[in-house]
Formats: sequence, structure tokens, C-alpha cells
Amino acid sequence: MEQRIEAKRLAMEKLQIDEGMENLVEDLDNRVEVPIDEFESSNQENVQRWLISTPQLDKSEDIGAEVCDPVLDHMSSTNARLDKLLSRRILIQEIWIQKIEWRDQITGVLLEMWKKWVTELKKITEVRVPRCFAPATGLAGAKLTLHTFCDASEQAFAAVVYLRIEHTGEVTVAFVAARARVAPLKALSIPRLELQAAVMASRLASSVREQIDLSVDSSHYWSDSRTVLCWIRDDSRKYQQFVSHRIGEILESTEVDQWHWVPTGDNPADEATRNVDDSNFSPMGRWYQGPSFLKLQKCSWPVEKSNVSSNIRTDQLELKKEFVHLATVKSAIVDASRHSTWIKLIRVTAWVQRYVSNFQSKFRGTPKTQGELTGEALMNAQLYWWRLVQETHFPEDLKALKNQSQLPSNSKLKSLSPYLDA
Repeated sequence: MEQRIEAKRLAMEKLQIDEGMENLVEDLDNRVEVPIDEFESSNQENVQRWLISTPQLDKSEDIGAEVCDPVLDHMSSTNARLDKLLSRRILIQEIWIQKIEWRDQITGVLLEMWKKWVTELKKITEVRVPRCFAPATGLAGAKLTLHTFCDASEQAFAAVVYLRIEHTGEVTVAFVAARARVAPLKALSIPRLELQAAVMASRLASSVREQIDLSVDSSHYWSDSRTVLCWIRDDSRKYQQFVSHRIGEILESTEVDQWHWVPTGDNPADEATRNVDDSNFSPMGRWYQGPSFLKLQKCSWPVEKSNVSSNIRTDQLELKKEFVHLATVKSAIVDASRHSTWIKLIRVTAWVQRYVSNFQSKFRGTPKTQGELTGEALMNAQLYWWRLVQETHFPEDLKALKNQSQLPSNSKLKSLSPYLDA
């Protein structure tokens, strides 16, 4: 106990920092050799006292220097605890898109975004997330359920996990973990980003279950995207690879009946996906306390409406393309089995061809053919049957001849050296 009191006293006292050492980095950058004894002989006038507390932020407009400032790197531990704070990441992404150089000063909208982020960042010290999930009554005999919410926008996608503790009729909801990512530079549709958020939710929930030393009775996953819920409940194999692979990963760690619909207004993950005012860090806010319906009985939770017709079109866009191979069967214009002689078959064929030609002449505006059959008409009828027989019985040979390639080795016509008559 005495050691703890001594440690607390030391932490509350002011820490001595040699101001001269701050120039060491600058001297090294300028390749100036500074003797060690100069630092050792530094007088006590340069020594100041600093309180151990959160460092103050430099409001310099040099975005390059600020991003690499150790002050901001120190805050990364806070961002791990408050993954909701995406303004800085969105800002850096915008700077990258606009190809602003590292040492260039930002102006206009980007500068306003930066100043707003610095101002809001100071409110992080107001955030306190209890590490103990258990209520005052303890966890003995309590029913524990894990609830994971996910959401996405054009700027980011996120997931947040809560532990619902029901004991003797009282319900307590504890904030467990959260994760958020900036949307990729490659543009994705909102349904695909929502699907990415669902993948993140399944991964985060799996990690939480592995880390917390508690026996969770059941897990629930919530999304306000009816399209994603439709994909999860359907056969993933009929969708494109982007969708099918992610649905497969989701279903490896979750069950279909664990996924539920939640209105956007009741989805706390929505707060982490939009570049809005980051001042909503109140410990009593929805982000840390979870949606209000979690404190109600299950019969009062959101119920999904059966009408999902508004999402059918978006859903259909992700279906795999199905290719159907069509085979055209060329049938004869005359039934050869109904004619006993070759001459009779040729004459009937010639008359049918003339009838077809005269019928087409009405649309072409050409005169009709009349009179007896000519020798040319009979020859065309014979050519018709020769071509039809060849296409029926020697298709591979004709294909090879048309492509000017060699005949198949098993071709019966190979020894006859066939060719196509122009």
C-alpha cells in the first residue's frame, strides 16, 4: 500500500525535462556534431517542470508536421479505445486524393476540417469507458448476450460490440469494443461497403468471444442493410466472387438466424461511419450505452418487415452471369423421306425455293419469277441438298476447311483431299 501511495505522489508531482535535449533531433537532421559534454554541462536554467498529463496540441497549419507529431502518435492509444473518431483518417485520405505534398500547407475546406478535428480531439479526455462489465449485482446467474452492430457509408464502415447483461429482471448494456475503417480509394457501392462492415462485425465479435473470460449465452448481429441480409440468407454460390467470398467468411463464424435488421436510427454503428460532429462522446450517449431497445425485452426489439422489394434490383446486380450455349439446328425446307426419287425431290425443292423468293420479292420491290423451272433453278436445288448433307455429316471437316486448318486425323475425307468450292 505504501508503494502505491508513493507512486501516486510521484505521478502527481511535476516531472523535470531538460529543454536543451529538444534540439537534439534538429541538430541531427542538420548533420551538426554536438559534443556529449555540452548536454552534460547544461545549466539548470534550461530545466523546466511539466505536469504529467495529456499534451497540448500544436495548432500549426503545417499538416505534414502535425501528422508526424509525437503528440498525435501518443493519442493513437486513445483512438484504439475510441475507434469512432474517423475525421483524421478521412482528412488524410482527402489530402492523398488531392495529391498534396507532405510539406505543403493545406487551405480551404481541408484546413477547416483539420481545425475542427483538433478542437474536438480535446474532448477525448472526457471519455471514460469502464473496464468492468459486471453490474453491482454481479454476474452470477445472469444471462449474457453479445450484440454486434455494423454500418457503412461512402466514407467509412464500422462495427461495435455490446454485452447485454440480464439479471433478476434488470438489464445492463456494456460497451465492449469497436472498430472502424475508412472506405477504400477504389469506389465501391453502398451495399458492398455494408457487406464489408458485416465481415468486420463477424471478425470483431469472434475476437471478443475469444478474449473475454465470460460464458456468453447467445450472439446477435444487427445491420440496417436489407440487401446484405438478403445475401446472407440466400445461396452465396450464385453471387459474384466479391459477395460470395465475404458471405462465406461471415457464415464460417455466424449463423443465418443470428442476423437481424435494425432501423438506421437505432444503429449505433451509424455514428462512426459519417464525417459528422465528433462531439457526441458523452458517456451516456448511444455510442457507449448502446441502442435503447437493448434494455427492453426481446419482444420489443425491432422486427423486420417482410417487404424487401425495394432491394431486389440491387440484389440482382450481384448475381453471377449465366451463359447459355445455343445450338441452331438447320432443318430441310422439304421432307426428303416423302419423295421416292432424286429428280422428284429436286423439282419440289426448286418450286419451294421459288415460292420463298417470290414471297421475299414483295418486301424487296423486285419482280416475281414465273414460268417453268429453269436449269439454274434445278442446279440451285441440288446445291442446297449437297450443302445440307455435308453440314450434317461432316461438320468438323467443314469447320477445318473454313479455318484453313488441317482435317481431323480420324476424318473419312482426309484421303480425298477435299476443298471448299467458292
